[in-house]
Formats: sequence, C-alpha cells, structure tokens
Amino acid sequence: MRTFLLTHNPQRWRMPADEWAALVARTGASERVPGSWSTGGRRDMDPGDRVFLLRQGPQPRGIVASGWTTGTVERRELFSGAGVRNNVPLEWERVLDLDDPLPTELLRREVPLVPWHALLGSGVQAAPAACERLEELWERHLDEGRPAT
Repeated sequence: MRTFLLTHNPQRWRMPADEWAALVARTGASERVPGSWSTGGRRDMDPGDRVFLLRQGPQPRGIVASGWTTGTVERRELFSGAGVRNNVPLEWERVLDLDDPLPTELLRREVPLVPWHALLGSGVQAAPAACERLEELWERHLDEGRPAT
C-alpha cells in the first residue's frame, strides 16, 4: 500500500455545498462513501492505496478528507467536454468541513518529508517514511472534539 495526496482548490472547482455536507455527515457516521477524484498526471495507483485530500488555495489550507482507492486510474472526459483527465475510484473514509482541515503549517513542521507548499497537482506519492506520522496527526485531528453525526 502506498499513500497519495490528492488536491482540491475551491477557487478552481467547488463541489456543491449540499454534496460536500452530505459527505461530511455520512463519513462522520462511519459510512464509507464511494466517489472518485482526479490524480493529475499520476496513472499508477492501485486498489487499496491510501489517499488524503489536501485543500489548497485560500486559507484555511490542509487535509480535509481521507480514504482508500477501490480501483486503478481511469481516463475520463472532463465535465466541460474540454478534454480528459486521470481519475481514481475511491471510498471516502472521513470528510471534514472545508473550514476544519488538519493545517498545512502543522504538516510542514511535523511531516517535513512532504513538500506541502509545492504540490503542483493531485496524485503526489507521500514518502513512505512520512506516512506513519501523517496518519497519527490525522487521527489526532479527528479525535479533537468532532462528534460523529
């Protein structure tokens, strides 16, 4: 199993608020929710790989979701019809409100092997030596007073 960072910039693409809220509620109730996400140029992800979704763009920035891939990368038409992109099917394990990320600044200090401020797109593989600490910080962030819904 490898760990990958997927990226989301709400200034470039915004999921409808009610859809994001449904993901937050369903995963907060321990439901795994199927979905898919862009992998940028990455084409070599396997079922069972770990993924974290990093909110980029305006503050607050940081990790807002985690999950597991359920298939391999597929080429899909863009919604606009203006080309194709790489997408991976996945199950969201936990999705947080976009205003409640595991902060990038904390990640920079605690997991310096990952270039948090230099991720140019989705699908960056996290260094294996960084993954255990990343999981610890994510679990701690989830345990800090976020009630299951």
